[in-house]
Amino acid sequence: MKMNLIVENLHGASKLEILTEQTQHGKKLFIEGPMVMTNQKNRNGRNYDFDTVGVPSVDRYIQEYVNDRRAIGEVEHPDYPFPKLSKAAIKVDSLVWEGFNSIGKAQVLNNENGQIIRSLIEADFNMAVSTRGLGDVENRNGVDEVLPGFMLTAVDVVDRPSGQVCYMKALKEGIDWQMNESGIAVPVDFSDSVDSIINENRLLENDFLLRFEKAVSKLG
Repeated sequence: MKMNLIVENLHGASKLEILTEQTQHGKKLFIEGPMVMTNQKNRNGRNYDFDTVGVPSVDRYIQEYVNDRRAIGEVEHPDYPFPKLSKAAIKVDSLVWEGFNSIGKAQVLNNENGQIIRSLIEADFNMAVSTRGLGDVENRNGVDEVLPGFMLTAVDVVDRPSGQVCYMKALKEGIDWQMNESGIAVPVDFSDSVDSIINENRLLENDFLLRFEKAVSKLG
């Protein structure tokens, strides 16, 4: 089954709380707030139905990742569906439903990647979280409804630079992902339209183009 990489940036839609807790291993830094939002059209024009998409995808994520202590996330928007150990910056410890939102609590890791988050928190930076997953959408009355079978794969800590929405839209439209025989998601049907997307966005900032072309070089 072919699936698209779907990324949702919750900047401005959720308030993250910064927590410092004393544990048996010393003081730990946590971020807490809504990490999955359902039954509402988001800023990307998509909706996740609570019953058919939200609950099943979060339950699976909890069972396969959170409970197994493997629910890691990265900094920024990676161009691949599953997080890498070498890029881990947070570890999600819990996800609990409050109404139609799933409230998550994530530990900021004591490594180089986690230090980026720590330094931004110290500078009072207004950061956000972003979900990453594999699935498909269907437009219904002007809303892109995420279809049942969506697989939540990560929660990341992000900013939202200019050009980012276009960047992720281009990746979503240009690349399909498929699970191989080993259960690993690999890119397939890499669309030639990606070249035209780059050309059409030549007037955007160089940083956007460099990151987009780097993503393309990894997948081509």
